[in-house]
Amino acid sequence: MPDSDYGTPFAEDSNDPIDDWSRAVFEACRSWPLAGSGRWFRVEEGWLRLRIEEADGEPLEPLFAIDVDLPDGHILLDFGSWATPIHPLHGPLAETAPQSVATARSVVEGWLRGATRIVVYSDESGPRGHRLIEGGDLPDALEPAPIGSDEFAKAVVKAPRRSDWRYFHHYGNGIWIEQAAGEEGI
Repeated sequence: MPDSDYGTPFAEDSNDPIDDWSRAVFEACRSWPLAGSGRWFRVEEGWLRLRIEEADGEPLEPLFAIDVDLPDGHILLDFGSWATPIHPLHGPLAETAPQSVATARSVVEGWLRGATRIVVYSDESGPRGHRLIEGGDLPDALEPAPIGSDEFAKAVVKAPRRSDWRYFHHYGNGIWIEQAAGEEGI
């Protein structure tokens, strides 16, 4: 995607107006090395977006670049195949922005380390839900699933790199068997 699809490049010396929330988050990100290696953009509505395309000197797969969007006074983390909002606690902007950045940083860094993953559930009718899993051994961490004992249920555990994804078939009663990619329609 060309840069123009993300917005106008933004830097500390930019004169473009941004909302107070975006400014406070931008300032709070100064001590976060990963944010420093990312690229900031101003979107048309006046809020900022941080695009993180590499971690530890290695590029992320383009589909899984991380967008940290700052619309409407909250943070929206978009990991390409899933997104999660971070809503600030009530209080002064000088306190809530750094707290929200700390939460976002924890989720992003957990994702990149593989400690935070997303599991996407489906069956023959299509997607059946998703949720974050933090730590936990697989397949035990797949329960409770948002699907019943349907023998056609599947789960894909997603990580930042597609090569690290894991695939499971549900056999009912909490029994999940790992499958190779492409096996049995997974």
